Amino acid sequence: MISIALVSHVGIENPDPGVLIFNLDDRRCRLSGLGGADSVLMALRLGPVDVATLSAASDVRLARGALSMMMRRRLIEFRCVDADGEPMRAVPTSDLSKFLARSLDPADRYQLSRFTHLRRSADSLILESVRSLFRVRIERPAVFQVIGMLGRPSRPKDLAAESGVPVESVECWLEFLVAVGIVVPLAGKDVVDEDTDPDLVHREFHDVLLHTHSRYGLTDQRTGAVFPYAGIVPPSPAVRHRFDGPVVPLPRVDLDKLAENDPPLTRVMEERESVRRFGDRGLSLEELGAFLFRTARVREFWPADEGDERGYDVTRRPYPSGGGAYDLEIYLAVRDVEGLVPGLYHYDPAEHELSLVCDDRAVVDKTFQNARYASQSRSTPSVVFTITSRFSRLSWKYRGIAYATTLKNVGVLISAMYAVATAMKLAPCALGDGDAASFGRVTGIDHLVESPVGEFMLGTQVY
Repeated sequence: MISIALVSHVGIENPDPGVLIFNLDDRRCRLSGLGGADSVLMALRLGPVDVATLSAASDVRLARGALSMMMRRRLIEFRCVDADGEPMRAVPTSDLSKFLARSLDPADRYQLSRFTHLRRSADSLILESVRSLFRVRIERPAVFQVIGMLGRPSRPKDLAAESGVPVESVECWLEFLVAVGIVVPLAGKDVVDEDTDPDLVHREFHDVLLHTHSRYGLTDQRTGAVFPYAGIVPPSPAVRHRFDGPVVPLPRVDLDKLAENDPPLTRVMEERESVRRFGDRGLSLEELGAFLFRTARVREFWPADEGDERGYDVTRRPYPSGGGAYDLEIYLAVRDVEGLVPGLYHYDPAEHELSLVCDDRAVVDKTFQNARYASQSRSTPSVVFTITSRFSRLSWKYRGIAYATTLKNVGVLISAMYAVATAMKLAPCALGDGDAASFGRVTGIDHLVESPVGEFMLGTQVY
């Protein structure tokens, strides 16, 4: 059986015929034009209502319409009820959530949706679908045993026999999980529709998960600048601490001269292209210094207000960054730069200098080998930039959108790198992939703390 209940902290009133008012912690919601359906819905005030009771309403259409609106506003939850109680509860997470109750076909086979994941939230285990947009809290461990068997298509009676759970309970659970889109019926086919649907078959789970949980309207979690860790842990510094290796100061540039001599923006945008053939000449230290000065240096620094719990140090640089947090760090694998020993360097944007991280030539060679493979290039650039993120710079302030913001930041930095390289008549090329494991091994940095999120090649033009 499936029942419907008000979510916690929601009250309901019936001030006039056909009108319901819902009272939440921070808002009121009014539904009107309900006709005789209001009496059925008012029963929710006393506790869960069997879905079958809804069918007995004087106006089923209006009652279902009201329930649909209540679901979109996250006022109700759905409960699975079997002979032993309530093994599961489901809440909608989006305006697009749909609860599609249907009769279970005991002869059909069923399989877990590939858009479903299991996670822990506080002290509960949550089963969630990023396709149907429902979150299910599991109240009984035996449910997980059955769910674990649904990696392959299975019939209810087979699940019951293998798990030792009564077939009536298995059928009840499956009916509920199908209604919330966690489990998918095969409908007599060899595979579920989502594995053959041309609009879905190419969608990877992790891409859908990131998109769903970072976009308002697809998640019921509060997203954006909510400062979830203010007052709990301090924000990470605006500029990363320097590595212990030798330091190389970089030449700076005269911005006034650049303003006079640089090509116009229109020409730069029109001439910009990814270059995979590089000249024999390596980069000069002056060119590398100018490139980094124009793309990534710290132009201004504003310290945090010590009296503000949400305050954090902010910098201003040539490219934009979400919240002025500037989570990105730049590392350089140097092969051929005049005045620099080959090795892996870190760029300090505040001091405009490099510090040597590793001078192992094998590490440098592997980085360039990976770059050539990723770009399908037979030519070798002078430098390969690895762009990392110090993730806590964004997650301290943002919830839900922290990693999505990192990816936006990478995009604008790479765009700035392309524009500056084109203006300097150098050869740029962004890469689609890099070796995060190798970076972690060389630097000793935990990939959950800081890890590569972008790569970029730079060399001289072929003339």
